[in-house]
Amino acid sequence: MEPDNKRPNAALINREWYLAAKGILSRPQLGSLLVKAVEYVLSGGDGVVYDTWVETAFAMVRPALDSDIAKYLERCARNAANAKSQRQRVEASGSDSQRVEANTTTTTTSTPTTTTTTTPSLSPVEVEQREKWIVFGYFWSVGSNAPEQELLAFWSYYEALGWKNNKGAAIISKLAAARMWRRQFDTKTPPDGAPVWFNVMKECEICDYSLFTGFLGAERTPAGVIVRLRCKEDWLQAFKAKCGHLLTTLAKSWRAPEIILQMAP
Repeated sequence: MEPDNKRPNAALINREWYLAAKGILSRPQLGSLLVKAVEYVLSGGDGVVYDTWVETAFAMVRPALDSDIAKYLERCARNAANAKSQRQRVEASGSDSQRVEANTTTTTTSTPTTTTTTTPSLSPVEVEQREKWIVFGYFWSVGSNAPEQELLAFWSYYEALGWKNNKGAAIISKLAAARMWRRQFDTKTPPDGAPVWFNVMKECEICDYSLFTGFLGAERTPAGVIVRLRCKEDWLQAFKAKCGHLLTTLAKSWRAPEIILQMAP
């Protein structure tokens, strides 16, 4: 992908998530992660879909990258506003030469103004809701016996610490913190295809735990991958209306010609 001029021209490598990724990825996988992170910062695209470990690690670091991008766009908007304000002050007061030569005829050259478009930000309540939803999905994807209770315990623990780790550093990615938290527990085998389903469903507009708990498994067939769901018909229709485009991403992740949704009886 070509770099987007409206995005940062450099990617910040955060020491915390780099060391965390280095501990679980091979060197080729780590290289793929870094390339994916740079492409995401420069162009906004997710780039090539790599293996499950690389995609999972990228899900950990993506919130930190989004935070850096948001700060960059905010700084650009602030600089543009300051420049516009300065031009307006100069035009209002007039330059020294204009005051001395008040009787001469001058030609005013208009300066084009730059309009900065910003994406509406989520409210703190909406951000927390989505973060809880993603952490819940992660606990579910690794086979937690009670993902909702584990989410409550995880959230209460780190909230009491002011969202800092045991070294006192601020937690940037709650998903990354959940991965460290989960290493303390034994896990059972998750449903077939659960990690891939989790990685794709994180991008859905519907923040509903049913996205995860309704998934019963996946089965590869010559026609495509059959995804078995335990849900109600109205929920399935709402999912198709808002998140149907994710089925294409899911097909690419599984390298399947089609994703066939089946409702369990």
